[in-house]
Amino acid sequence: MYYSKIEKIVEQIIGMEENPKLDSLKRHLHEIESEINNLARKEDAEIDDIVDRALELVKRNCNDNDSCSFYENNKDKIDREIRKELRGLQKGNS
Repeated sequence: MYYSKIEKIVEQIIGMEENPKLDSLKRHLHEIESEINNLARKEDAEIDDIVDRALELVKRNCNDNDSCSFYENNKDKIDREIRKELRGLQKGNS
């Protein structure tokens, strides 16, 4: 089982961006984290599935050019940071 801090990870990356138009994505981060945590808590949770779903939810909240370009420019970093955190949590649970 995992417990992720996807909201924190994405907020840190957004924090590097000086664009108020990303506020709509920020508003959805808690919902995204909640859904991902439900997935991550399953006994047979796979990191790839968790990360794919997190990225899908972040991408789904692209509703303008700014948030979509943010996603495209940062999806690899978001993926990497989520995986790093989940692996650390996995080690802590074993």
